[in-house]
Amino acid sequence: MVLKPINQYTVEEVGMWLTAQGLGDHASTFIDAGVDGDVLVSLDVNDLKNDLFLSGLQAKKVLSNIEFSKGMTVGGTNGSHHGDANNERTHQLEHKVKKLEKDLQSKDEEIAELNRKLARLECNEAARHHQPTPTQQSYQPQPTQTYYSQPTAPPPKPSQPPAGARVVGGAARGAAGGAVKGAIGKRP
Repeated sequence: MVLKPINQYTVEEVGMWLTAQGLGDHASTFIDAGVDGDVLVSLDVNDLKNDLFLSGLQAKKVLSNIEFSKGMTVGGTNGSHHGDANNERTHQLEHKVKKLEKDLQSKDEEIAELNRKLARLECNEAARHHQPTPTQQSYQPQPTQTYYSQPTAPPPKPSQPPAGARVVGGAARGAAGGAVKGAIGKRP
């Protein structure tokens, strides 16, 4: 479907166009004033407010929709030289959108990398708090005995003394044996 340039609308088509914009209750005012497409594109905010009784917001909406409708005709032109400017502006905006999308993707990647680093740091921090440090490993507090506690049995004796204790034990036996012999020898 080929759209007719807005500046070529008849008075009735301007009324339908207003209705499509949600301003159908003002269509009769435009028709009574004889506003066709050529007149419509020449109106400014003051004309729309003072002569056609639109509110400021409605007037801005009409002007915005006029500009939008100009770009909706075949090839983005409306039968005037403004089409080339609109095409150039569209091209510039498309280029800006592509650049912004690329920048956004780059920022998303940066955020993802920062989130990965943060997760690693949090993981390391959690691991550090859950594993004892070397000083914590070497110091183990001993339970204290209170006056009200039950006495504990002495630890069991080892069945085999350590290797170094045998030498000392043997020497001690020898010395003890000599002392006993000396004591026996002194008996009357």
